[in-house]
Amino acid sequence: MTDEQILEKYNELCGNLKPADIMSFPDYKSLQDLEQFIADGKVKADDVIKAFKKANKSKFLTGQVKDFKADIRWITNPVNIDKVLSGKYDDKPRRVKASFDYSSDREKQLELEQHKKNMANREKIRKDKDHQKWLDDYFYKKYPNMREVKNG
Repeated sequence: MTDEQILEKYNELCGNLKPADIMSFPDYKSLQDLEQFIADGKVKADDVIKAFKKANKSKFLTGQVKDFKADIRWITNPVNIDKVLSGKYDDKPRRVKASFDYSSDREKQLELEQHKKNMANREKIRKDKDHQKWLDDYFYKKYPNMREVKNG
């Protein structure tokens, strides 16, 4: 596969990526480097075509997710070809935050009962003489401003 053929395939298959109509020297150099990698057998021509197709479908690489859009120099880098082929830039299903939903009234009732138990324990501790002694002897001496704080 020659550099002209690579460019032709890019223009044919990568319409959603940055166009390769104006190319700089580094762009041409990347095409020539890829041509050499293909000639040396380090990259397969079929893999390049597959990577072009996959990259063209990727929301990330086509600029739909961030302010980045792949171009000819980026996609012809053999490391990036491997990343694209490995699926790194495939569109992943969005994660939806799960909201807690009671599946039955029984679950609501159990949670309400647990809340009532917690509040009863809290009140029991508040009225406990040992706890009150600890508050007076230790806690309020160390944190005098906390005496005015009312705990709900």
